[in-house]
Amino acid sequence: MSKITKIISAALIIGVAGAAIWLGFSTASTAKGDALKLVWSTKMGGSINLAPEVISDMVLVTPKGGHLNALNKADGSAAWNYNPDEGVWPRSLGNDGERAFVCLKGGRLAALNANDGAVLWKTDLGINCLRPPFFANDTLYVSTTFVGAGLPSTTLTGAKFFSINPADGTINWELTTDTYLLQTAFRTGDTVYLGGSFYKADYEIDEGGLIRIYALDAASGKTKWTYEAEDGFPKALYATQDRLAYVGYDDYVIGLDTATGKKLWRRDTGNWVPSLNGLGDTVYYGSANTNVHAWNMSDGKTVWKYNIPGESFNYMLGRPMFGDGRMYFLSQRGTAIALDLDDGEMLWSQPTGITARAGLNISGKTLYIVDKNGTVYAYDILK
Repeated sequence: MSKITKIISAALIIGVAGAAIWLGFSTASTAKGDALKLVWSTKMGGSINLAPEVISDMVLVTPKGGHLNALNKADGSAAWNYNPDEGVWPRSLGNDGERAFVCLKGGRLAALNANDGAVLWKTDLGINCLRPPFFANDTLYVSTTFVGAGLPSTTLTGAKFFSINPADGTINWELTTDTYLLQTAFRTGDTVYLGGSFYKADYEIDEGGLIRIYALDAASGKTKWTYEAEDGFPKALYATQDRLAYVGYDDYVIGLDTATGKKLWRRDTGNWVPSLNGLGDTVYYGSANTNVHAWNMSDGKTVWKYNIPGESFNYMLGRPMFGDGRMYFLSQRGTAIALDLDDGEMLWSQPTGITARAGLNISGKTLYIVDKNGTVYAYDILK
């Protein structure tokens, strides 16, 4: 396999509303204990490979090969849909609490009113964005790529990063990078962090590849520092005021000093990791060896570890979500689990029978899950 083909093969790894069924107070699971109650489910058609976005009274999903759909949070009934002629990228959905943002095929970004689906604006980026935008401090940050499913994958430099006003789509600033792929960014304080993969003609790629992490001034987009390594493309980033943690294709989690970009620690996760998330000074993730980890951001040391019981390879899907001092996640075999954030103690575990390709989301006391066949589920948390 050629060097370019290996790069593209690695990068591709990342990268009609039906009737709602109202279930009232019926139980969702065959498990005893009733930790969850299935409130409604709605068949959309087409696999859904991104966790639902919850905005106000709406649950938003983007089925593969379809369009953007909004369901009423209360009962799962269809509210509105957005089906532009050019089509939407199904893994590019984000929100700012009022508006939904989705990337359109051909290199544009659209903003919609979350309540009725009215198009508020469209901005021409000139390059495709396949990943969810990141919203922080009244600003929308959009990462773009030349590599991904549905793209020709011939350009190996020049992916752009945009700072955008979410109210009207005005571009505050843009950065052209030496990478061909940029992942969703993360902002803490006055610094925005993002990572991407870049190509060197004389570099032999066996696994992963070259990665560059950027620390940018949030106001101007000027580069504060960059960090390069051989960890493969970055799957996810999380930052505090002092530390930045990311997980790459090689499935190591790396901790950097946010002031200088110096590497402070690097730890093997033990197996494949789909993503990570953070809260305070702790970063959380699950690996395919069934372990769930909480690591200290300052030194990478273990805070706690939890092993998902049962069959092997029953790993965490996507990234964990947080609420009320708990971590919530869905396992690869369809079990919803809640852990205590302080010590990793299991609070409850309940099978759902769902075969999913994406993690869950939470809003208030309700979990939202999507399955590989395009059904959206809403579960009330009972304990």
